[in-house]
Amino acid sequence: MIDFNDVSKLLGGRDILNHASMRVNKGEKIGVVGPNGSGKTTVFSLIAGDISPDHGEIVVPEKARIGLLRQQLSFFKESEVLLDFVKKASGELPAIQKRMDETLQILQENPSCESALKELGHLQSIFEHLGGYDIEHRAAAALAGLGFQESDLAKPMGDFSG
Repeated sequence: MIDFNDVSKLLGGRDILNHASMRVNKGEKIGVVGPNGSGKTTVFSLIAGDISPDHGEIVVPEKARIGLLRQQLSFFKESEVLLDFVKKASGELPAIQKRMDETLQILQENPSCESALKELGHLQSIFEHLGGYDIEHRAAAALAGLGFQESDLAKPMGDFSG
């Protein structure tokens, strides 16, 4: 659950949020819509902890997993494929996948390494629990919901407008 309790935020001398309150319950999916400058990005910056409220309280559970795709995408490689880019927004999964690959390499070189085998089992369990084995399907479904065609998924990021 994410709670905004009487939150105010002033940016550039302008009230962006003025005593705003809301609650997003676990499992709910919400849409945040509004004209430019109405505070949508500010709300997500507050949730992510990038900025702090001037007044009020924001409660985000300590173990909450929040994925945030920022508006300004200056950090992507133009040659990076859209689906791969979106999959990287899946929190810890890319790092766990990388460590699984490294552990598999160790096991290929030394198949009897019990510590590597134990670590791989542990990593695979975490990866499965976090939805790693179906992340590609979920990312593709999210992109389809945003209007991307299946043929877009393999296109480089540089092919899309901002």
